[in-house]
Amino acid sequence: MVTKEYEMVKILEVCKHGATKTQLTLIVSISYRRLRRIMAELVDRRFLRFLASREVYITTHRGYLFLDKLKKENFVFAR
Repeated sequence: MVTKEYEMVKILEVCKHGATKTQLTLIVSISYRRLRRIMAELVDRRFLRFLASREVYITTHRGYLFLDKLKKENFVFAR
């Protein structure tokens, strides 16, 4: 079973280069409804932000720090 944390990490990784919600649902393989809930949490925690000029979500500096912290703690990135 895929955990919420795994999905959060996957979203942050994909958004390093900018991604739309549609792209994320396809790449991360989750429902649009679940994606919206997780992304709301990531935006609230300031790990993601929306770039209106490009209409994409992008990982923030804080999001990169979160990913680095997980890597240092040997978080398992596989399913």
